[in-house]
Amino acid sequence: MASRVELQSALALLERVSRKGPTFDQAPISGEHPITTAVKLIHKTALVGRGKDRALLLPHRDKFVSLNDTLRSPAFRRGSLGTLMGGHACQIQGLQIALPQTNFERMVEIATRIPRIAFTILIDLLLLPGALALLAVAAVKTDFNPKPHEVKKGKTPILLLHGSNFNESQWVIGRLFLRKKAYGSVFSLNYDGLITNDPTKGISDYARDKISKEVKRIKELTGSDKVILMGHSMGGMIAGCYAEDFAQSDGVTVEHVFSIASPWQGTPLIDTSWRLGGPFSRERETMRFQQMSVRGATATEPNFRRALIDRVVASERSGRRKYYSTWSSTDYAVPLACGHVTEDPRRQHSFSYLGHFGIVVWPTVWLQIRSWLDVAYLAESEAL
Repeated sequence: MASRVELQSALALLERVSRKGPTFDQAPISGEHPITTAVKLIHKTALVGRGKDRALLLPHRDKFVSLNDTLRSPAFRRGSLGTLMGGHACQIQGLQIALPQTNFERMVEIATRIPRIAFTILIDLLLLPGALALLAVAAVKTDFNPKPHEVKKGKTPILLLHGSNFNESQWVIGRLFLRKKAYGSVFSLNYDGLITNDPTKGISDYARDKISKEVKRIKELTGSDKVILMGHSMGGMIAGCYAEDFAQSDGVTVEHVFSIASPWQGTPLIDTSWRLGGPFSRERETMRFQQMSVRGATATEPNFRRALIDRVVASERSGRRKYYSTWSSTDYAVPLACGHVTEDPRRQHSFSYLGHFGIVVWPTVWLQIRSWLDVAYLAESEAL
């Protein structure tokens, strides 16, 4: 998270903007206007910041409501703030700041947290028979991908990357929502057969070997040198790792990366299971679990996850690609503070009462993903 000084500077900047003060630096920083940077920082703090930092935002809540209304307005660019930002106004239009919780809202959230998470776990348990059925289907159906004569030409294909300890059959619901004429062909793969089980392989191993090989095959089938990556849980991080570290050498452009309940900031569930000992302690030696833990590091890569996030943020700020983060506030494996990576509030969406497995099959989640894809494919068709 940002330092207290950075947060106070962002608040001071927006305070001067609200008073239409002309005396602040308008020079872009890393391709972003200072106002854009300030809005994103305040949004992130309100969403997942420390308690004392969120408390600092609370007195400004009314100003955030007013600013959100301004940013939603179709006439934003003709207003005083849009005029002030000039050509950088497009960076901020439509952005929304998450409102900091009042003390009462915070008390309600804390009081209901346990029953909400318990309900989420119950839903996931009810989905367990379906998951077992999918495993049985996957054991028989070895290829979920389109046949060569079914492959769409001229549209960017989509590659789906499953989470740890599962397989490509988990996309059975998602594929129904991605079966749209405007979209490209949808592909998927398994990392290690029916269940991800190689303890020596980490996120970068799968990205370099499995994903690279599949993307090259898709490129040959579709004739497209672009691909959209979409991953659940660990799959979202594998997608980001491939996009940042291997796509360019494969001659592939990745402009859009979607992550669903991916532990970008680490998952406390792994660390808790390690502390419990017993059979869970064996996971300490599993590289992918080390990378997805709160520490996010291995003996050979002591700064793995932090370095990956830095590359992701740099790509977004430079305009090379866009990341989309979807999570559930009641996900027991990847809670709210752990599932985000993009800095742009327009490409973040939080759901409630969905667990770590329920989120990947829930229709409203896919409707949100489709709304983002519609914009991406529309921009692609307009560019042709």
